[in-house]
Formats: sequence, structure tokens, C-alpha cells
Amino acid sequence: MADERAHLLPSSSHGRRQRSLSTSSHWSQSLRWGLSQPPARSPQFRFPSRPDDILPADLTINTLEQYLPGLPTAAAPRAAVQIIWLLYLITEAASPTERVRYSSSRQEWLETSRVKRTQENLENLLLAVWRDFLNETRDNSGEERDEIEELLWYRVGLSGDSNGDVVRVVDMLTHDSVPIQFVCDPALQISLYRTWRHGLLPRLSPHDPALPRMLRHFDRCTTPRNDSSPVSGLTGPPAIIPPTFWASRPSFGSWPFVFIAISLLYSLPFSPAPDGSFRSLMVLSFLGLVVGLHSAYPPTPLLLFRPNTALPFAVYIRTIFTQTVTPTLAFFAPVLLALSVFLSLSVADPFVFPWVALTSNFAEHIGPSDPVSHPTPYTTRITIFSFYLLVLMSIPFYITSLVLLPTRHLSTSLETAVDWDTFGTLSGVRARRAFVHALIVYSQPEHYPVPLNIARFLWVTIPRVVLEVLGRPLASEWWAETVAIWVWRGWVGWIGLWFALIWLAGR
Repeated sequence: MADERAHLLPSSSHGRRQRSLSTSSHWSQSLRWGLSQPPARSPQFRFPSRPDDILPADLTINTLEQYLPGLPTAAAPRAAVQIIWLLYLITEAASPTERVRYSSSRQEWLETSRVKRTQENLENLLLAVWRDFLNETRDNSGEERDEIEELLWYRVGLSGDSNGDVVRVVDMLTHDSVPIQFVCDPALQISLYRTWRHGLLPRLSPHDPALPRMLRHFDRCTTPRNDSSPVSGLTGPPAIIPPTFWASRPSFGSWPFVFIAISLLYSLPFSPAPDGSFRSLMVLSFLGLVVGLHSAYPPTPLLLFRPNTALPFAVYIRTIFTQTVTPTLAFFAPVLLALSVFLSLSVADPFVFPWVALTSNFAEHIGPSDPVSHPTPYTTRITIFSFYLLVLMSIPFYITSLVLLPTRHLSTSLETAVDWDTFGTLSGVRARRAFVHALIVYSQPEHYPVPLNIARFLWVTIPRVVLEVLGRPLASEWWAETVAIWVWRGWVGWIGLWFALIWLAGR
């Protein structure tokens, strides 16, 4: 029996586990330490040079192939190359790297209009390529191939350089400039959810020996959905050893781990004192971890539920918070700070400005001063305190008004208020992109959830570095293709098997 998903692999003779194919340093994660990628993760198609944005304004599907020589003949690879090329041009045009100075406002307006027309033309061409692909493969409804899945995970090199970026269509879906119509397409969403549940694994062939079939059955249990489950359960306890997580990939969301590590390291060889500031800092960091559990991006326990019902609400709450609470607090922050200082001075609190200590010696030479502060008159204190309460009460009023006022996040039609778009189109699109991001994270080959990524570092990365230093690149590739899978099975595979039993009813 022909392997349904063997076409995703460059060599079907290996039959190894490939839930995710090669990744890009720009769009997704790549192998650490700059190691050469194994052959099974190399691009299946490579552009001779980086895509150029010098295109005619009336570019069509028929003229598109003139700029893409050597396209694959199969429908899915050909459409994948065209879509990646168009998405690259769209994203590059949306985020220019150079600032252009125009000689006049008319020149700037003409250039802005030209860029906008080019963007619209590229987006329309992208949707046309996608529709033609769906129409071309409409009759191929057999069980042997999944053209949509092949298109989404087809690996394309962006340049002729062997070490250049390698991207897939699924990697580029997380970019904000990708057209909403393409991200929200039902066929695309169905394929992504099937991959989330079942993974990117070749179907089992009855002609294979018994042991390889058993091992592939074992590997099939760790789907992206099952792989995210242990990470959701391990989000809290790993904070005991925070350097394991934030040191490898620092980001803004890593601040709780950073503060916990600082608190523990500063208090060595003891734990932070109960009445110390570092203990308070560590408690606040743990609270930050708890708040982070409600994020739509991994690791999050929300992925234990259906993504189209759990993620939109998380994105909606985050959007409402960033567009109502944050602007309101930022607006009232200066007046609140000033009123706090005035109120403290009016009641004669022992308030000392930071610069007082630096100028105390100079003040003594100017003249005598009263070191004891005195309260201000009663009417002054009442006035300042009343204004302070008025500002505090106006904050929830403004937040409530912003929430109740119609915004672009609210659905205008009841027909669209289903599943992903329950809380509005924009929240639904962001939730879809968060789901694609989670799918990419947990679809990596031999993905190690933290803190089990220590095993990858000890048994995969370090041996490969040693082999590369010794001048044995073939041995390094063999290690990544053969030994790494057994290390993954021993450390992660059995966890995926356990969670597969939990999800058995849903499979």
C-alpha cells in the first residue's frame, strides 16, 4: 500500500518520524549551535536567488510562472512554492527595513499608493492561487494523499545558499501581514486541526516488519496535541530550576524565571528569607507564572481543550486588557503619581526625595531649615484627597466605557459569531495565528518539552558538536537521524503514549 504521507519526506526508505519538517531561523525554530541539518530536513525546493519585489503591477497566475523557473509539476508542491513566494513578498513589503526620505508630500503619496496597490494585487493573486489549487485537487478525494497537508508543510529554500532560510507555508501563517481571508480559509483550518490531533506521520504499511511497525505505532502516539499536554502540567514545578528555560531562549515572557533565578542565587546557600525583598520578588514571579497560564501561546493548559473554543477567549481578554486597561492606566499615571506625592506631603509623611540626600550638605550652608515636616491645612488635605479619589474612581469608569463601546473586535453578524470568531474577527484571526504557532512548536522533529530538553542537550546536541569538531559531518547527521530518535523515545515517547490513552476517545 502506498504511504499516504511519504511524499512529505525526501527519502521514503528511511521511514523515520517526521511530524514537522525543516524550520527557518526567521520564521520558526532551527537546530541549535548552527549544526548542519540532516538530509530529511533539507528543502525540497530551493529558489536560485532571494525573491525580488520588482514585479509588474498586473501580475497574474499565467505570468507568475515566468518569475519562478523550474517549478515542480505536482499540484501541491507547485502551489506551495508560489504561495511562499507571494507571502514572502507580502510580508517584506509590510515591514520595510529601510527608511526612505521623499522630496515632497506628493512623491510620498504616490509611492504609498503604489505600495498599497501592489499589496492588494499580491493578496488577490495569493487567494487566486489557493482557489485554483483547491479546484485542481477537488477530485482527488482518495485516502492515499492529502494535498492540503503537503502544501502547508512543503519545505522551500529562499535562496541558493545551502545554509539559507528554509520555510513552509505553515511557518508564514503566523505573520500579521498574511491576508485574513487566507488564514481563515475553512480547508486550511481543517488541515491544521487534523495535524494537531494526528501529527505529520506516514501511514503504516502492512508490508513493513513487525518491529518497525510497532515503533511507528509508538511514535504516532506523540501528536502535537499530546506533546503539549505534559508541558501544560510542567509549567509550574520547573520554576525551581529556572535557568534551564529562560537561558536558552530569553524573551519578555521569561521575566518570572529570571527573577526567581536571581532570588534563589542571591540567597544561596539558603532559601529567600520570609521577610526579605527577594522572597516578595519570588512570590510576584510565581504569580506572573500563574497569569501566564492564561496566555494563548505555549506553554498553556488552554491547549488541552479545543483550540477554536479556548484560544479566542484568551486572545479577546488580552486584547481588551491591552486596549482598555493599559491605555487608561498610562493616561492617569502622571496625575496619580503627582497626587500621591502631594497627598503624602499634605499629611506630613516622612517623604524624602531622592535628590535630598545629595544636596543636604549644600542646604546646610544656605541657611537653617526645620527638619520636622508639618501637616498642611485641613482644607488642602481634603481637596487633594478628594481629587485623588475622583481619579481612582474614574479609572474603572473609563475602562468600562471602553469595553462597552462598539469596537472593531465585535462581530457585526450573528452568522460569523461561531467558534473562532465568537469574540470578533480580529480576535479570531489572532487566535488562529496563536494556534498555528503552537502547532509549529509541538510539530518539531523529536520535540523535547521542558525540562526534558536537558536530555536533548546532553545526548544529542553535545555529541553532534563533538562530531562536528572532529570533522565527522556524516556521523553527526547519522547521530541526529538514528540515535536522537531513540533518546526521544526513552525520554518523551512514553509520556506521549500516556496522554494518547487519555485522548483515545477523541482520536
